[in-house]
Amino acid sequence: MPKWQKNFTPDSFMEIVKQNLSIKAHSLILVDIGLGFDDAIEQLEEAAEKHSVRLKSIVLCQALGTGKQRIIYDDFQEIKKIREGVLPYCFIIPSELHFMEKEVLERFREN
Repeated sequence: MPKWQKNFTPDSFMEIVKQNLSIKAHSLILVDIGLGFDDAIEQLEEAAEKHSVRLKSIVLCQALGTGKQRIIYDDFQEIKKIREGVLPYCFIIPSELHFMEKEVLERFREN
């Protein structure tokens, strides 16, 4: 997901998400290193709305492989409330989950 500019708002990545969901495949969205967390969430939501993709649950992966690593699985509305994004990060939009995938992801819920 690239950082949007004033006159350039590329959202074609959401078409891939839409295609993946139609074939029950998960989607990994790598976020531009210069894109702040709040802006990324806003862009993701706008792009999803534009492409008629309903964002339900989502996985947020931050600073993987570092001491600040954080993985969160929750409803998109809950992920939107996070205000302490750690760079770099990515999103995973899961499609239909196998029961084992669901069991593992539930361990990453923040309650």
